[in-house]
Amino acid sequence: MNLNKQPLLNSLLSLPKIIGAICIFFLLGFIPSDINDYTVVPGAGPVAAGDMDQDGNMDIVVVNNKYTSPEWNGFSFLMNQGSCNFQFSDSLTIPTAPGFIKIENLDDDPTPEIITQSADCRIRITFNDIASDTLRLNIGSHWVIYGVSIGDIDHNGYKDILFADCQSKRWGIFYNYGSRNFSSVHLFDVNYYPYATACGQLNNDSLTDIVIANQSTEIYWNTGNGFQKQTLETNSARNYVSILDLDYDGLNDVTAINNYLSFTNIQMYRNLGNNLFDTISGLNIQKGSYNSIIQDVNGDMLPDIILLLNDNTGYEIFFNLGAFQFGNPRFIAVPYLGEYERNFYCVDLDGNSSPDLITTRKAGNRILNINILYNDGHGNFTPTPYVGITLKILSDQTISAFPNPFSEETRIQFSLDNPANVNLSIYDLEGKLINCLINQYLKGGTHSIKWHRLDMTTKSCKPGAYIIYLTVNGQTCRSTKIIVY
Repeated sequence: MNLNKQPLLNSLLSLPKIIGAICIFFLLGFIPSDINDYTVVPGAGPVAAGDMDQDGNMDIVVVNNKYTSPEWNGFSFLMNQGSCNFQFSDSLTIPTAPGFIKIENLDDDPTPEIITQSADCRIRITFNDIASDTLRLNIGSHWVIYGVSIGDIDHNGYKDILFADCQSKRWGIFYNYGSRNFSSVHLFDVNYYPYATACGQLNNDSLTDIVIANQSTEIYWNTGNGFQKQTLETNSARNYVSILDLDYDGLNDVTAINNYLSFTNIQMYRNLGNNLFDTISGLNIQKGSYNSIIQDVNGDMLPDIILLLNDNTGYEIFFNLGAFQFGNPRFIAVPYLGEYERNFYCVDLDGNSSPDLITTRKAGNRILNINILYNDGHGNFTPTPYVGITLKILSDQTISAFPNPFSEETRIQFSLDNPANVNLSIYDLEGKLINCLINQYLKGGTHSIKWHRLDMTTKSCKPGAYIIYLTVNGQTCRSTKIIVY
């Protein structure tokens, strides 16, 4: 690697919290923060995570682009030393455009690759964190590209690269043939300016389909020897699109989002099967956002909507209630330190199977430009990681409830491989405890208990969605959603 060491900053961050904060504030004019704030080189922009050194811990990689200082263009590495102890390692000084970063394994060795856009508007693949070990894919234009997605589109076992070329009204694919061998670009013309892409299975033919969006939202059905277009929406503006099963019915749905300066619009399309979709009434949020991610945050198997607010205050998370309904937003604060832009990434950093939030603060000076918030498994975020959570005490069987939905009572069943202290509790979707069904030491094996829809005061719970949380030896390990009607 091309090392740009920062000994003063690293030594400050290794001091105890109070001393480090005072020294940073006094010497460098920083604003002191919590132990979940870190600093890499200036211009912190798009961010992703992967196990870059193959030690079993997720590391953080940031694209740095400080427009007035080209020497800072490249990547910064925040390496996980174990137990979410992150240390700034070094940086790769590579002429890099600020648009995106993906960390995916594109070849046969276990180390993931870093996919970004090079300064000459090509897709750059950096292998093994080595600046000289790169491959640049020519997209056929000199425009900044957007909406890069990674997936096995040609079904050959290697992940391909999908992108949108907004200025030239095209989208394209680089097919991955393995052994660092990619096809020349395959380009497809559209009559609008595409911005967002997604790839995934939308029917039962085992082929990866494609969604392209901006002024239109279009599905390109993969036939195995080409694509067939189906238009879902026209006369819109979308800069994020996803292919995920929003209602947990076994069919992936399509969600298209417009993150705008003063509002955010979310449009959903329910997959009915047989290549048919139903347009669901959209969500109109009177807040602007930088970008969005749709991911299950609270462990109920239903993807939630995460918005990074563009007023630099934090996030709003809309929890999925099922049936394409979403609850009131939960605000997650991230302190403002003078930055003019933010980016974020959502991934499990501490090993508790719940996605955490990584926020980058883009500024021209050395602020604490990376913030990490850890998910407790219920969709609550704190500065403290939940390290060392293990599921080995549980069998492969998840929690089950039958019947579900139910009116009067349901039987909840789970299995333990070994004896353990167990807590089985019911919560509502706002995180309020409704009832504790089990809080005791149990032998290994299968256990079941009935819930008669009663709360802690023995009152009957109102109809709606609830979450069962199974906590084993103090660690929340499994959860499932139940519906009372």
